[in-house]
Amino acid sequence: MSPFICSRSIWSIIITCILSLAACTWNAAHFNIPSVKEGRWTVLLHRLYVIAFAVITPELYLVWALQQYTSADMAAETFNKWRQGDPNGWGLHFEEWNRTHGFFAEMGGFQLYVNGHSHCPLTVKELTWYIEHQAVALPEIKEAEILDRNKNDSFNKGLVVIQLLSFAFRFVVRAAYRLPSTLLEVETLALAILSLVSWFLWWKKPKDVALPYRVDWQASEYPQNPTLRYGKPSTLELYS
Repeated sequence: MSPFICSRSIWSIIITCILSLAACTWNAAHFNIPSVKEGRWTVLLHRLYVIAFAVITPELYLVWALQQYTSADMAAETFNKWRQGDPNGWGLHFEEWNRTHGFFAEMGGFQLYVNGHSHCPLTVKELTWYIEHQAVALPEIKEAEILDRNKNDSFNKGLVVIQLLSFAFRFVVRAAYRLPSTLLEVETLALAILSLVSWFLWWKKPKDVALPYRVDWQASEYPQNPTLRYGKPSTLELYS
């Protein structure tokens, strides 16, 4: 049996668990696009808050990832239905949306600009309604353009997988030889598994996108918007 498996110091256990947990949670977390008004430190603090949320309440973190997964599919389905049924035929100018488009829209990928100033992110229903009423320019963004903004490449993913497989292999070997594992290692392995599940749910979500796609307001008047944003008046109603 390898002496590395039999004898370990407390610090080696702690460092190995911290590195594995940090690599998994940080790379698994796919953050939404920050507001254009948020500074660098604000964005960093928000991301650290999300990481702490993932470590403290991994079950809720997984539910959050599942909710975004279903919302992305619903957003893509909503857009494709409008694309096929648009009476003006403008929807056919766009490629059919998939989960990547849905994730991009739900993470704040389309930012409305009014008179050259950032106003608010657009939902899919608002975006299609504005296009249909010629209130905004056509944001002809394709999946390749979205993926080009993605900061998470295959090499980075491979390093994380290697780190986690190495940790899991040592854990399994110790269990096979009936050697005890610390509670910290058990907790780290459980968190890593949950993070990998959330990573799978976010597989099509662009990671670390810094800037949204700009959608400029072109209408001279502000028509009434039939939808509401989270129970509050939406963009067009604010200006009607």
